[in-house]
Amino acid sequence: MSELLTTNLEADRDDRVMALYRACYYLLDLKRRPTQESPVYYSFEFMRECAIRTRALLALYIVKNGVTFP
Repeated sequence: MSELLTTNLEADRDDRVMALYRACYYLLDLKRRPTQESPVYYSFEFMRECAIRTRALLALYIVKNGVTFP
């Protein structure tokens, strides 16, 4: 996720992209990450949210950069 956030996805031009950036940075905040004392369900939900946001960033990257797969 952090690698995709460093690419130019023109977040300043689209409010939806900016909202996605904010959601990603919220998840990347070290204070909000699960710890060893966190309940298992919280850790699962955190990882699920990270996966969902990363997938959205990847889809946006593909569209913006015209990436094609063989």
